[in-house]
Amino acid sequence: IGDAMEKSGIKLKDGDKLSINKRVAVTEDTRLDIQRAFTVTLICDGRKQKLKTTDCTVDEFLKKSGVHLNEDDIVKPKKTQKLTKNTTVQVKRVTYKNTEKVVTVKYETTVKYDDSMYEEQVKVQRKGKDGQARNYYRKKYIDGKYHSTELVKSEVIKEPVNKIVVWGSKPSLY
Repeated sequence: IGDAMEKSGIKLKDGDKLSINKRVAVTEDTRLDIQRAFTVTLICDGRKQKLKTTDCTVDEFLKKSGVHLNEDDIVKPKKTQKLTKNTTVQVKRVTYKNTEKVVTVKYETTVKYDDSMYEEQVKVQRKGKDGQARNYYRKKYIDGKYHSTELVKSEVIKEPVNKIVVWGSKPSLY
C-alpha cells in the first residue's frame, strides 16, 4: 500500500489514519480509507494547545491526549459531542476546600402578658444571651478561582438564652 500511495502521489499528513497497514500488498479488492486529521484547540490546566485528531468524540480526544478528568471537572463541549475542524475543547478543573467558622446565634425575644401589671408597665424577666454555632462550609473553586460556598452543616455549640419581656395588660386608671 505504501508504494502504491507514493506512486499515486497520496501523502499522509501528521495525525492522518489509514484503514489498513501500509505494508499490506495491494490486490483488486483492496480498499483504502484515509481519515484526514484536523486541528482541535485544547485549553486545560492553564495551557492552550493545538492538537491533531481524526473523527472522534470529545471524550475520546481527551483520553488520547492524556487528559485525566475528575468527577466534577467541567468539559465544553459535552464529552459525547463529535469533534469537527477548529473545535475548541475546554477543561475547567473543579476543586473544593472545606472550612469551618464559629458564628453567633442571636437570641430571640419572647413577650408575655401579665394582668397584674398596668398596660404601660414593662419589665425584663430574663436577659437574652447569644449562643454559638460551628458552621462547616464547602468552597468550590474552578480553575483555582473562587466560585461559590455551600453550608454543609451547622452544629450548635452553645444554645442562645431567649430574652423574656413582660408587658402589663391591666387597664390603666386614667
